[in-house]
Amino acid sequence: MAQHKPGKITSSININDHGHAEWGSEFIDILNHFQADGIDYLYDLEPQSNNLFYAGFFRESDKQGGPQQRPFFNAAYRIKSVSWNGPSLSFEHDPRTHLPKMKSKEYDVSLTVEWHEDVYHSVKRYHLNWIQRWYNRGFDCLRCGPEGKFRRMAVVLFHYVNASEASDASVIEVPVARPLMVFDFGGLVPEKFGDWKFSYDSDDNDAALSITYKAARVSWYYGKNIASEGHTDYIWQQSTTSMRDDPNSAQIWNPSGYYSDNANAEVGDKNHAQLERLRIARTATSFISDEATLG
Repeated sequence: MAQHKPGKITSSININDHGHAEWGSEFIDILNHFQADGIDYLYDLEPQSNNLFYAGFFRESDKQGGPQQRPFFNAAYRIKSVSWNGPSLSFEHDPRTHLPKMKSKEYDVSLTVEWHEDVYHSVKRYHLNWIQRWYNRGFDCLRCGPEGKFRRMAVVLFHYVNASEASDASVIEVPVARPLMVFDFGGLVPEKFGDWKFSYDSDDNDAALSITYKAARVSWYYGKNIASEGHTDYIWQQSTTSMRDDPNSAQIWNPSGYYSDNANAEVGDKNHAQLERLRIARTATSFISDEATLG
């Protein structure tokens, strides 16, 4: 059997008929700029900022636009942290095709929320009442119907951008919060309620209350000015509206001046390469049905 050769890897790297790699001069130029550009790129990279989030809108599940039922008012102030597991696929090696063959999928979402409890233990009481909607201890029976059984919540990630414009001639930046994306949780049910402990030897009066849930559906949506309108060649353009006036103007990070931008840009675009912003805009755009589903 003839040896498989990948052929052309990129426009600058090719595997010849003898199985040897050939490097183009353009790739050597990329390597010459790689270390210096890489340090500048990582220094300028906007960090994840996992502490910039708003977890709220905790309420009973209802129809879109319906009145809020059994809301947990100011839940965003009470929620210390939110964590959940993402989807996963398992594969095995196919001995015939030598390709990975899918065995199973995992979209079972377990959500853990750490709450700031108060002296009234109102967070636990809220969840105890919720549990009673599923099971009646006095009659040892399950309650019929969906009434009061399911809850919803949303987690919004945001960052800060500078609202001061060049025309302001200001040397002081004016940071304003701009939402980036939202994780929408539907069909939440309580799983582990948490325990009680009272002790004279304990000094952890402000200990967080950890409660776990199961979710029927979790979806991930980007803001409309980050996601493009369904065109793969769409390059996000910042709105001409003032950022202090437009709450949807999230301002995508857009590094420039790197050699690889010009090296990888199409002919005619080498002086206007905005490849990183284009990649982020494409990544944030849904093209596939149910693409935003996490669970």
